[in-house]
Amino acid sequence: MNAFLFALCLTLLLEVPFSFLLKGRKTTGLFLIFITNVISNPVFNALYVYAFGYSQLFFYLGEAAIILIEGLVYFLYSRSLWGLGVSVLANTLSAGVGYGLNQLSLPADLALLVSAALLLLELPLLFIIAYRLDKGKRQR
Repeated sequence: MNAFLFALCLTLLLEVPFSFLLKGRKTTGLFLIFITNVISNPVFNALYVYAFGYSQLFFYLGEAAIILIEGLVYFLYSRSLWGLGVSVLANTLSAGVGYGLNQLSLPADLALLVSAALLLLELPLLFIIAYRLDKGKRQR
């Protein structure tokens, strides 16, 4: 289970701020990015591990499916093709970093502790920034 929590923390730690910086500079957009990843990451990992037994083929096809699904969600929210581009870049970033960290064979508990701590610092900060940006736009 630690591996699943680590994967989710790492995904949120990387994809949420990356997507926020590229496109979703509104509180609702940031929340949408967060919720989309909270749903898609555990579903992907459960299928990858339990249904497909770490199949490399499923990994690539599953990542492509996640990119398309998240891209569709972001497209429907932003009504822009930027949503698909953000999804491609953010998912490529998190998959690449996740793959690289797996090659290092870090102790699972330590990796989870560090990623969860960073996430607890990062997310409130991002939501405060997004809220202030929203508030500044409404005052103009």
